[in-house]
Amino acid sequence: MVTDAGRDQMKKTIALYVAILMVPILVLGFGKNKVQFRQFDWSIIQTEHFDIYFYSGEEFLAKRVALLAEAAYDYLSEDFDHDLSARIPIIVYKSHNEFQQTNVTLELIEEGVGGFTELFKNRVVIPFTGSYEELRHVVTHELTHVFTFDMMYGGLLESIFTRQYLFALPLWLLEGVTEFESQGWDSEAEMVMRDAAINGYYFALYQDVRGYLAYKEGQSVIRYIAGKYGREKIADLLQNISTTRDVDKAFLKAIGIDTEGLTKAWVEDLKKTYWPEIANRQDPEDIGPRLTDHKRDGSFINIMPAISPDGQKIVFLSDRSGYDDIYPVSYTHLTLPTK
Repeated sequence: MVTDAGRDQMKKTIALYVAILMVPILVLGFGKNKVQFRQFDWSIIQTEHFDIYFYSGEEFLAKRVALLAEAAYDYLSEDFDHDLSARIPIIVYKSHNEFQQTNVTLELIEEGVGGFTELFKNRVVIPFTGSYEELRHVVTHELTHVFTFDMMYGGLLESIFTRQYLFALPLWLLEGVTEFESQGWDSEAEMVMRDAAINGYYFALYQDVRGYLAYKEGQSVIRYIAGKYGREKIADLLQNISTTRDVDKAFLKAIGIDTEGLTKAWVEDLKKTYWPEIANRQDPEDIGPRLTDHKRDGSFINIMPAISPDGQKIVFLSDRSGYDDIYPVSYTHLTLPTK
């Protein structure tokens, strides 16, 4: 039985936590205007575990997402040995432009965002980019977040009372699990981690790893754990974090080493894998002229090059301005190195 005084205190506690939780959202949204160019007439398809929201003309896309989501659910529930505690809404947009108009979040959505999971109501919001493989990847990636959040926090209201909601996973771990579960190991991760290992710009796992590297480095670490200790250790790790609320204690319990020990073992594995390749590969500048220089322009990502239709330039995606954007560079005047 709860007394009147207890109810008042409970209300004050809820209000305090909600206020704390809402501060980041208000800060992100303040001073920004999200333009909505059209009104969306929403319909719904319901599956065993999901409510798929779509608008006029996109029923085929919604059905495709429904199939992908249920397939991902079967795969993830087995991998994590966990079933979700509630039905999950998935909101589907037919293009990235319309996805950017969503009011599920007040935050402005950049071009590089491929989807997101909103924690308060566990809603998944995704766009279709024209690639069904990318759609599969994004659906599985975001549903991995849903499973992780459900394992970490359970019901939101319950988490507020137990203060569990205020515990956050390191970004490399959160995104590493989702990338590994949705991609396994792919050529892009291989490229990034090979370069990171050879040039030494990876981060220790007890540091605050941010940006794109958090995704690929985390993916590499989770792959290492799955290969050395067994794939089931990923679920063990998440369950241990859920109960201990301490990452190092959870790692010690799951695999016998903390994040410092894991960093050392993982880096040694990277070196054994990639350092021998230095002797077998040419330096890129021995093959052709350098077209980008991240040290000079402050970029981290310079990817997806393509030759312009007239053959006079190369265009590529870069974050040199702080935002992902397309840049052209002329290469016809450059002289190839001579032997």
